[in-house]
Amino acid sequence: MHRPVFLLFACLLLSSCGTMQDVSRAALLSNGMSKSEVSEIMGLPVRSEFSGDLEEWHYCSTSQGVMSTADTFVALFFDRGTLFESRYYTVTLSDTRGVYGDCSSFIKQGNYTEPDAVLEVRNR
Repeated sequence: MHRPVFLLFACLLLSSCGTMQDVSRAALLSNGMSKSEVSEIMGLPVRSEFSGDLEEWHYCSTSQGVMSTADTFVALFFDRGTLFESRYYTVTLSDTRGVYGDCSSFIKQGNYTEPDAVLEVRNR
């Protein structure tokens, strides 16, 4: 009887910690990989966006602790299902004007910029 209560408490505790994706795994990726190959390494993105043949996946990790100053993000860009570009970026508490929360709420903020290669694909 106590085990289900413990499991429920553990799930709630873990989910309240924010998004914990390992964005450093993006270093294992290489251009030319398929979306399925990428998802095997990275898992599911916290957000994906589509525009024609262009698809953008976002992964993030919410910083934990008092000394944390920025959340870490990686944006992966696919053209016709093939990875062709990636971009790391950070979002600080200053960027969010002091708003705390899960990193998935702050995608494309901070020092995010769209890579030139993505702009070229958009302008085809």
